[in-house]
Amino acid sequence: MAHRFVGVTTPVIDGDRIMKEPLAMAVKTMPELSQALAAIQDSLDELTIPKEDLKPNDFDDPKKLVAECFDAVLYLLNLIAYVCRGFDLSMQDQLKQRMKNWFKDGVVKHRKE
Repeated sequence: MAHRFVGVTTPVIDGDRIMKEPLAMAVKTMPELSQALAAIQDSLDELTIPKEDLKPNDFDDPKKLVAECFDAVLYLLNLIAYVCRGFDLSMQDQLKQRMKNWFKDGVVKHRKE
């Protein structure tokens, strides 16, 4: 549901051609992560070009990077959800704990609302 309201979160994987359980999600996630890592590696040269010097063909690898990373995020978030469900973990509580670590480590800042 959140992906409908926010627009950048991923939907639940609920297609007919994939088992809805943690191991199946892990098996599907691994190649997606590999493809995302390869796309990042392939984009490193374009990512170092100043924006004003980019040429039309410099966008191909970064576009692939975005697509492959979105695919990986789709599977990762669904893997997290299925593992949490299978092991009676609260996805929200797990995320809150990770966020505490990220704040402590200075990875993200507290938002002032």
